Amino acid sequence: MSASPTQALLDSEDCLIILNYATRLMALDLKREVLLERSLEALSDFSANKNVALFIRRGDKQHLCLEGLFKDRRFQAAREEIPCSGTPLEEVIINKEFRIYPQQRGCGYPMPAAKGQEGEGFCLCLPLAGIGTKIIGVVAVTAPDDRQRTTKGMQMLHILTTVIAISLENSSLFQMATHDDLTGLLIRNVFEIRLREELARMQRHRGVFSVLMTDIDHFKKINDTLGHAGGDAVLKELAKIFGTHVRDKLDVVCRYGGDEFMILMTDTGAGDAEKIAARIHAHCAAQPLSILGKTVEVTLSSGLLTVKAAPDAREKELIRRVDRLLYEAKERGRNNICADIF
Repeated sequence: MSASPTQALLDSEDCLIILNYATRLMALDLKREVLLERSLEALSDFSANKNVALFIRRGDKQHLCLEGLFKDRRFQAAREEIPCSGTPLEEVIINKEFRIYPQQRGCGYPMPAAKGQEGEGFCLCLPLAGIGTKIIGVVAVTAPDDRQRTTKGMQMLHILTTVIAISLENSSLFQMATHDDLTGLLIRNVFEIRLREELARMQRHRGVFSVLMTDIDHFKKINDTLGHAGGDAVLKELAKIFGTHVRDKLDVVCRYGGDEFMILMTDTGAGDAEKIAARIHAHCAAQPLSILGKTVEVTLSSGLLTVKAAPDAREKELIRRVDRLLYEAKERGRNNICADIF
């Protein structure tokens, strides 16, 4: 029987070069979905199997989260909670060793059958050992049989799973360092860096951009009425609303502090920026939020600064200007937008 292309690859002298390339690709990107796709594709290639599933441990340690699949040569993002306690997956985590189990019958992805259940083929389960050998999850790979793999093949898979685990941990640390835990938006420091970059780009190429600073009218009253849990829920809902009205991967949304938000609208002049700001305000005013079983009416006050001729300006000056515009919007009675061009 002739070897499959992937098996031939694993036996070739170029294998270490390809392994090095695959691990470098994983280590170079901190975006979680990109990292998951590259990781699962590499595992599929180096295990000579089409189907791979990746499970990450939950905080309660009683469950795992199925975060991604590589099935029939295609990546699929997933978010499915899987019981862990008393299962073969927990056994792999506790023992920190790979195992081969019967494949769970009728499951659409690699998953070991529980003890006493009938299997349908086999699945190879490998622990994801991160920093300090901490097990952060398990990878399950469809296996053609229950025979042990070659030493060389297992060594490569161990290298891959180690790089995957550490890369996922780095991705999580990067997320924590750059994004607000409550809303998932960028934090203040990162926003100011992006604003500085956009200002430098505009000064070089004579472009234009706009900055919107927004806060919630009478937010203290919402907190006093619904408690901080209710206030947090309002902030999360507002973050979602902003996300529906800006351009993905072009505009930058930030939780600037408390109930203040900032939006950097790249390549956006005054007219278009005012339309975007007006749509956000109108959306909030027209659609009260359902928070903790109660209806909450939310209005906003905003300062809007369009920047197109500021050769010597610095990001701190722009922030001071848009902050003054926000203050003026509040002085005018709230629930309005005060705009200017710089």
